Amino acid sequence: MGLIPNELHADEPWVEKYAGELFYNIVTKADFDPHDYKYGSFIYYLEALPYFPIMSMKYISESILNPNTTGSFRDFVISMKILDQRNMTIFWMQRAQIALIGGLSVLVIYQIVKKLFHKHAALLAAFTLAVLPLHVRESHYIVPDLAITFFISLSILFMVNLFQTGKLKWYILSGFMIGFSSTLKYFPLALLAYPFALLLVKKKDWYWIRNSMIGIVSILPGAFAGVPYLFLNPQTNIPVFQKGVETALNWYRTPFTEYASAIVLFIRSKGQEPLPDLSIFIPPRFTRYYLTLLFYRGFGVFPSIAALMGIFSLLILHHKKILFIMIIPIFSFLYFSLYIPALYERQADTLLPFLALLVGVFLWSLWRFMASRPIPYKRTIFLIILILVFYYPFTQSFASSWACGKPHIFQESAIWISRNIPSKSVVAFKGYMPFPQGGYELIPLLPNDIFSIEEVRSTGAPFAFINIYDTLIGYTNEFISFFIKPTDLYQNYYPVLALHEYRSRANLLQELSRPAMCNQPQLVYYQLPPALPNGKNPIIYSLFDSNSDMNYWHLQEYSKKSKADILYSAEEGSTSKGSLQFTWSSINYTLPRIVSDKIRVTPGAAYTAAAQIKSDTSLKETERDGFLRIDFYENENANTVLPGPVTALSPRIYGDFEWKQVAVTAKAPANALFMIVSLQVNGSKPEGTFYFDDILLLQSNELPPLQI
Repeated sequence: MGLIPNELHADEPWVEKYAGELFYNIVTKADFDPHDYKYGSFIYYLEALPYFPIMSMKYISESILNPNTTGSFRDFVISMKILDQRNMTIFWMQRAQIALIGGLSVLVIYQIVKKLFHKHAALLAAFTLAVLPLHVRESHYIVPDLAITFFISLSILFMVNLFQTGKLKWYILSGFMIGFSSTLKYFPLALLAYPFALLLVKKKDWYWIRNSMIGIVSILPGAFAGVPYLFLNPQTNIPVFQKGVETALNWYRTPFTEYASAIVLFIRSKGQEPLPDLSIFIPPRFTRYYLTLLFYRGFGVFPSIAALMGIFSLLILHHKKILFIMIIPIFSFLYFSLYIPALYERQADTLLPFLALLVGVFLWSLWRFMASRPIPYKRTIFLIILILVFYYPFTQSFASSWACGKPHIFQESAIWISRNIPSKSVVAFKGYMPFPQGGYELIPLLPNDIFSIEEVRSTGAPFAFINIYDTLIGYTNEFISFFIKPTDLYQNYYPVLALHEYRSRANLLQELSRPAMCNQPQLVYYQLPPALPNGKNPIIYSLFDSNSDMNYWHLQEYSKKSKADILYSAEEGSTSKGSLQFTWSSINYTLPRIVSDKIRVTPGAAYTAAAQIKSDTSLKETERDGFLRIDFYENENANTVLPGPVTALSPRIYGDFEWKQVAVTAKAPANALFMIVSLQVNGSKPEGTFYFDDILLLQSNELPPLQI
């Protein structure tokens, strides 16, 4: 469900291209070499298969309709120009093959758990994998990641048979599948489990040693089967392979790959080239990206808790098998989280069968425990636990697959714009968002350039359309390392703060989105709020003619403290000497902001905050920084560290280091009690100084009617 149309995965065109060329070369030149080794060879051979039945049926049909003009099948394939355009039937079949592999992975995990534990645990584990949102989503794309998961799982199944039966054929098949699975992305994960499988063999004698060595030797024919033409035509293909590896290392370079390369150089130079110090293996950082991905979206909160409980179940009840079962997921998780610089959701795919196994083992162990004790309503309790564990994965996978079967959100976006936005309108937009052809004046937005409501207003655009996914992915990477993002740092971070301003002040015309695991972006369409006249009645002013004005302003620190401070500058000033100076020498995610005391407001009244701001260095347009902010709060005990229900931001300054005036006007909501005025700096440079002077807060003359 949802294979077509779905979105196009970024890596699918590459596989499509070489699979199509492989079919073309087989038919026209009898050339079975895929001529690319980015993803091994299996994925290209697999995805070339649908071309044969579809093109054969087309050829037969053409031969019946035009028998005199139809030449050979080879000539027909050449004339069809299959490489110039996508055949949607073939594309659907290519995706269906990956979905089939995803389904076969479920059967393999069932067999593994059944052989290791019990058929009831196997059913629970298989069902878990079948509805796992990340597994279901990856089953929709013609990329090799799910195939890697399948063949690693198959390797584990063969190893289970190896230590349970001791038969030679399972040693051979285990080694063969280890070699084959390693060629899909050149990551020999299955090899990690092989030593532990050997240790689980009950009878360790001469035949055990012999069979173990035969299994290791069998890795080579498995690798040959995975990339045959890398062995058959090394002179041509090894340079292609090396080029692909060099490109991949831009994203996947780790101390392990560097040390492996150093060993090769060490051997080639006969010891002349020294090996790196082992200190390179000290992890540079730990990213919680994959932990967060699985816990919240790819797996779910309750399934994740069940998997953790499954580890305890293994430790207590099946400790002899735990290293064999857990070595691959533990190594994968630590390797991805500690070393690999690139962050891709699909890297977590290899963890999924093992997580499903853990859930199955936990639920089975839990039921055995409950069944052996006089617990009232045990069936009802267990049913509730099952619902808690499986509700999110099942509903998320179903909803995402169903939504992916609908027209793509970008297609829906273009239709909505053409029907609802007048032609020749000026539209500011952020992130990829297709527009109907012609008729619109488009202004690109960037969080470090033009982005907030007042900045967009200065361009003359009445509309702001934002791709939320692009904005957050592109400009909040600093927060990937958090398992739970600190709300004070995250919500006050400028791109997130500006999005909150749109939600609180602008008119939302439309929002288009899909369920989280459909992997399509959230698009929002705003109309800017009407411009309000500046207030004229001053109620607060800080001219900083003396140090006493500093008493009204305070530094609002966050949970992660930056090296920043405020002080009175007697030298710098806008109209006269004296200003508030904000200096920072390091940024810990979000710089602290300077806040006023609480200011009582009249609901419905408009308030203008204005100030003179100066930077100690010149700022490019893409380094805009320094702005005023108004937050209205509706509760006396509201947490003023976080943005209020309504937030308004002034434009940021840029250009030469001269005094520049900024202002923002916003209306207090109906339930507002007080407001906070903030002086804020993003930190567009690693260190610097901003000066604030002549800060005024003005109230509009037109007040709402007095409510009696």
